[in-house]
This record gives sequence, structure tokens and C-alpha cells, in this order.
Amino acid sequence: MARKKTKVDNSFDVSKLEKGSKEFADKLGEAFNVLIEKNFGTKIAPKPIMTPFGIKPLDALLGGGLVSSAPVMLSSTPETGKSTTGFQFAKVFQEMYPNSVVVYLDIEGSGNVSESTEFQISRMDSFNLDPQRFKYEPIMLNVLEVFEMVETLVNIKRQFEEKLQQEFYVLIIWDSIAATPSSKVDDADNPNSVIGVF
Repeated sequence: MARKKTKVDNSFDVSKLEKGSKEFADKLGEAFNVLIEKNFGTKIAPKPIMTPFGIKPLDALLGGGLVSSAPVMLSSTPETGKSTTGFQFAKVFQEMYPNSVVVYLDIEGSGNVSESTEFQISRMDSFNLDPQRFKYEPIMLNVLEVFEMVETLVNIKRQFEEKLQQEFYVLIIWDSIAATPSSKVDDADNPNSVIGVF
């Protein structure tokens, strides 16, 4: 298959520059910037945002808080508060960004956001999460399906931003990576025979 040729912008006159000079490299850098912006501008990642957790010692360890556009993984033994920490950060996120939506993918089944009863309060109620902007999904997906869902959500977010000319913030909590089966499991006759199932 023939490689697609990329048109070069001829507005960069380099005929008067000395070979091997810094100015030549500067012009090459300018040409790269123009080409990247023109052909790949929509794929450039947005400027990251820093969201403080609100727990001073933790924020100090994290360099100020959690950084967007970078996955953050909390790892610990069972029943140590990882899911609760996710709910707590979701509340911080909602308060800090009124134009935000949190998607909580509960593959593990430990989210426990059922309605409050006389003797038990749900995590959504205990953290006072806005249910309109907190989407709790107790769902069984494999790894590939999780990434497909995230890509779909990002595309919908972009469409909303283009149409409304407003920036939105999305937090995706994946609880948990360890409980998410590999896509190989769906095709296996016996999942126990697949190496790297989880």
C-alpha cells in the first residue's frame, strides 16, 4: 500500500539560511508545528488540570492533587477503603467543577450505592453526590469493552463541547481493574485455561 504524501507548507523560506544553523532548525520546528496543528489539532491533549483531594498530607504526597488525563491507580488489600476513596474524590470533583459528570464503573460490585434504608445510608447519600452528575453503572465489562466505553464517552463529551462552546469535565472511576476480565475470556471454552485472564 502506498504511503499517503503530506503537503509541505512552502511559506517557510529557508533558501537564505546557512546549512546547519540554529535558524534552520527553528524553521523546521515551525514547519512541524504548523503541520501538526493542521493535521492533528483535534487529537492534541487538553492542558491538564490539578484537582486537590482535600486531604493535606495526601495532596502533598501527590504534588498538589490528582492530575487529569493521566490514569491514577489505587491499590491495596480488600476492604481497605479504595471504593470509598473513589466516592470521596467524586464529591470533591463535583464541588470543584460544576460542569462535570462522574462515571463510576462498578465491575467489582462493591460500590454499594443502593438507596438508603432506615438502618443504612448509601454512599451516594453519605457523600451528598449530585445524582444528575454521578452515573453509577454496576456493569460487567471486559478490558476491551471498558476502553471502548471510555472512547465513546470522550467522543460524546467533545460533541457537547463543540455544540455548546463550553468545556466539560469528566471523571471515570473504574472499580476495579483486578475484577475486569480479559477479552480473551469471552472466546475461551474454559476461562481457567487462559493465561492472563485478569
